[in-house]
Amino acid sequence: MAQDDKDQQENLNADPLRDVIRRQAIELQQLMDECNRLRNELHLCNERNKVVQAKRDTVRAAYAQKHRGL
Repeated sequence: MAQDDKDQQENLNADPLRDVIRRQAIELQQLMDECNRLRNELHLCNERNKVVQAKRDTVRAAYAQKHRGL
């Protein structure tokens, strides 16, 4: 009987721990989703930056070529 009481008490103690673990798992998943979203956003920013740099380089080259001819 004492073992049954002990097992029942362990089960009662385990429920709050399961709730904590479940909430932390949900929070971790949300953080991982946010991290992936930010990583994707950073990738898009880097791609846009490459386009802007290429345009800037084209304008600089055209400007330099135009002023060399004068």
